[in-house]
Amino acid sequence: MNEKKRTRHIVNALLFYCLENDITSVQLDISYEETQLSLQLQGISKKLPANINEFLDLLNTPRDTSIEGYYDELLGSGKETLNAQDYRLLGMALDHVEMTYEDQSFQLNLTRFFH
Repeated sequence: MNEKKRTRHIVNALLFYCLENDITSVQLDISYEETQLSLQLQGISKKLPANINEFLDLLNTPRDTSIEGYYDELLGSGKETLNAQDYRLLGMALDHVEMTYEDQSFQLNLTRFFH
């Protein structure tokens, strides 16, 4: 699978999370560099989602390039809902995840290195 299609799957999962957790006014910046993909997602949330710690733990699952084909199939399958296993698979496709929250401003920074 090419990186642009994989990026679309990553973005879909992140937007799903935002919509399910009342994060509004979402803005997304996608940056392709020679060796990596960088995503910056910003939104407004009156309070942090109750499941934010679990979500971040799942996204910080160590990268595992051996499952990328499996990951591509699952997140690209058009599922109606995403669960913890889906977010764990998403984490296995990412190299770095960072979240900040201040004054109702929610921000996620994600990096995926090209191997």
